[in-house]
Amino acid sequence: MKPDGSLAVYRDGMTKQGIASAVARAAQAFPAMSEEQLDILTDRMIENRFTDMQALDAVNHVIDTYEGWGKQPNIANFISFDVQVKTYTHRQVCAEDLWEAVEAIDVGQQKPRWAKKEDIERYKLKRWNRRGA
Repeated sequence: MKPDGSLAVYRDGMTKQGIASAVARAAQAFPAMSEEQLDILTDRMIENRFTDMQALDAVNHVIDTYEGWGKQPNIANFISFDVQVKTYTHRQVCAEDLWEAVEAIDVGQQKPRWAKKEDIERYKLKRWNRRGA
């Protein structure tokens, strides 16, 4: 979890096969990208600790949103992709009266944080279940 309370949604791991598959999809979508650029994209995804799912989502995001028709995307178009979920403290939930919209999640701390129900479902976040603990 970041200091601002946001939480990365990707929990899967990084494998050579997963990153290679995502980069191959980028090569298919953007055939003008050179082998050198694809190698750099692979290296940057590894250095930035992209998970397999994050790498694939990044490529799909660029495919879906890139507007440089006739041009190729640059490495930053892929690497800048990230998905974070806003989480709330108990105090924030009370102050903003969010009880109907949020549910407690486990972020690996002694106390839960709260996230919007749709984010919990969409990103399969772990629900808080510490009864008696």
